Amino acid sequence: MTKASFIRWTGQLALSIAAVALIKRIRASEPFRRTKGRFNVRGSYPSTKMGRTIQFESHRCELSAILEFEHDSHVREYWDQPGQIKLNYQKPAGGKGGHLHVPDFFVLGDNFAGWVECKTEDEITELADQKPFLYVRGADRSWSCPPGEAYAASLGMTYKLYIAGRKGAALTRNLTFLDD
Repeated sequence: MTKASFIRWTGQLALSIAAVALIKRIRASEPFRRTKGRFNVRGSYPSTKMGRTIQFESHRCELSAILEFEHDSHVREYWDQPGQIKLNYQKPAGGKGGHLHVPDFFVLGDNFAGWVECKTEDEITELADQKPFLYVRGADRSWSCPPGEAYAASLGMTYKLYIAGRKGAALTRNLTFLDD
């Protein structure tokens, strides 16, 4: 987005001064950290939309999200490894807990701004068993991260989980094939 379109966009979303400052900082910064390929295939995607390479830690999960962001006309910008946010939660045994977390992406859409964390269905299921205070499956079978959503909501933004495989590997293969 140009400076003028960014100002119009923030006005349309009625974002707070704090939210606008945070978004400006994310847009002006390099990724918070370099991705690591522990057990996954990591790499970088040459984004036409962003005019820069976007890094990923998983070709089955994060790369799928990148391809969707790249081809979604409602996504204006997306930034990888956008910095740490604090997730606060109630521990199952009682008491408060929290930790710093680096979401995979920060996405600016036509009508939203927020963080996106990418997981496979297997990962999220295992994590929900280990940390039910972080990941919750709703009645509609969708996944959420209440601490992430609470943090984002405090700034008038969103926090979403992108679950790879929901739309199928075929979509990722097709978008890769259609890419320049």
